Amino acid sequence: PNPSFRLPLDPEIPVMFIGGGCGVAPIRAFIEERVAQSKFHSMGPATLFMGFRTPQDEVYKGLVYEALEKDALTKSEIAYSSGCDMPEQSQMLVSDLLRRNSDAVWAHIQDGGHVYLCGGARTFGAAVESVLLDIFQEQSEMDFDHALKYLRDLVDEGRLAEDLAN
Repeated sequence: PNPSFRLPLDPEIPVMFIGGGCGVAPIRAFIEERVAQSKFHSMGPATLFMGFRTPQDEVYKGLVYEALEKDALTKSEIAYSSGCDMPEQSQMLVSDLLRRNSDAVWAHIQDGGHVYLCGGARTFGAAVESVLLDIFQEQSEMDFDHALKYLRDLVDEGRLAEDLAN
C-alpha cells in the first residue's frame, strides 16, 4: 500500500480519479469513502475517468450511480478498450477520455484539485502521464520541459498521487 495515497482531509477539495484495470479497487475505496462522507459533509466536485476492457468487465456500477446520486461524484466517464456493441458505448482508452476532456482536466488542476491515478505503470500510467503532459502544453504556454516539471511539482505537492502497479 501507498501511505500517501489518501483523499484530502477537506472533502470540499476537488478530486479527480483516473483508473483502469488493476486501478479499479483503490478508486472503489475512494468512492465508498466519499459516499460515507457525503452523509455528514458538503462535498467538493469529484470526477471519475475509468476504463475497462469490455462493458461486461465494468464492476461497481451500482456504487458509481449511488455516488452520483449523493453528490459524492459529480461526473463519471467510462471507457471500454474493446467489446462495445451498443450505440451509447464508445470504444476508446482512458487517455482518450482525458484528451477529450482536456479543458476540464486543466481547469480542475488550475483550481487546486487533486488527481488520483491508479492502474498499470507500464502502459496505463505512462499513457495517462503522456496525455497530462500534452494537456499542460496545449492549455498553457509551457514547453515539454516545463510541463514535466509542473507534473513533478504536482506529485511533490501531493496533488497528483499515483498508485501504479508494475
